Amino acid sequence: MKIILNDQEYKVNLLIPSIEDTSLKMKRSADHEYYGILPLNVKEAELTSDVKAGWLYYFKEWNALSINFKDMHIAPYKVYIVGEILGGIEHQLENAQEEIEVILIKEKVCK
Repeated sequence: MKIILNDQEYKVNLLIPSIEDTSLKMKRSADHEYYGILPLNVKEAELTSDVKAGWLYYFKEWNALSINFKDMHIAPYKVYIVGEILGGIEHQLENAQEEIEVILIKEKVCK
């Protein structure tokens, strides 16, 4: 999968079943993440309270996909680990607007 933010592409190493192509509005929250509503299948995903910059997470209770741009310990909350975004997206997010739009694209597999 890849994420496009402001015409910049970032490869994502997904740890869950593939996410369908979509455009997602995300809002800045708690000065460490951006989140948007996107229901996902996270049955096989691992839970954590320690989020890392440049990673995707999912908070099931709100159907919220989040991109973190700072490492944080968020206990008592736990989120599902969705995948790692390669290429330094966290640096672009640190100074981004309150609301951003990202495009998620499922990469085609060549056989």
